[in-house]
Amino acid sequence: MGEELSVIEFLKRYRDVHHRDTENTERCKPIFYFLVSVSFHRDTENTERCKPIFYFLVSVSFHPSLLEEIMPQPVRIGVFGGTFDPIHFGHLAIAEEARLALGLSQVRFVPAARQPLKGRVMASGEQRLTMVRLACQDNPAFHVDECELRRPPPSYTSVTLASLRAEYGPAVQLWFILGADAARELPRWHQVEALLRHTHLAIVARPHQHVDLAALQQTLPLQPDQVVLLSGPQLAIASSQLRQRLAQGLPVRYQLPEAVRSFIEAEQLYQQHEEAHD
Repeated sequence: MGEELSVIEFLKRYRDVHHRDTENTERCKPIFYFLVSVSFHRDTENTERCKPIFYFLVSVSFHPSLLEEIMPQPVRIGVFGGTFDPIHFGHLAIAEEARLALGLSQVRFVPAARQPLKGRVMASGEQRLTMVRLACQDNPAFHVDECELRRPPPSYTSVTLASLRAEYGPAVQLWFILGADAARELPRWHQVEALLRHTHLAIVARPHQHVDLAALQQTLPLQPDQVVLLSGPQLAIASSQLRQRLAQGLPVRYQLPEAVRSFIEAEQLYQQHEEAHD
């Protein structure tokens, strides 16, 4: 190996290489002054012990991306709520898109007992819970959370996210996944300010749906890094359309998991012509 550099010599060489880079020079000044002061300290043992740290700090000053590569990233968990009446491939594709795009360790599907801003559901809570479990069984990153079905309705997302925050603590990043159509309604949600204190937002585009993110940020207390827009797979499948097709006796195969379709058939769900919401 080459000669071992003193702290001062190391800094001088960095200065010679980067002296024309004003941004890096300014970024490095505080560290330079700190290292120089410590180098002249009489405690030689501590100075030598700290030398690797000094070199690392200077390196990071010139190459900030180095810190991002070696520092552990926070655990990220996605939360995907809805009536799932029934769940279909559009839901699953959105969840997988968000999982990969955001580096989520898991996505928790949370079937609602009753959503305040939507009409009544067609299938029972237990039936919808079973369908969600059947749909998620092939993906180990998908988890089913029945907390909203175990609470008296209506189902408030703010309560669910507060509960998850208490469960996971502040170190875990929660990402609430919602479609562009639902995002437009966020200002009307129950205790939306409290909701936003617990989570980031992953807004996924849907066919023929648009959300004005700038307007949303003006209306809600959102930080710039608190929300992302995902283009999504944009599968043109809706639960309401599936219910209509089932009521008309039309096929829904290849629009939802086969296990879910078989369960719907066995339970004779969605046989009547009734209007409901996704």
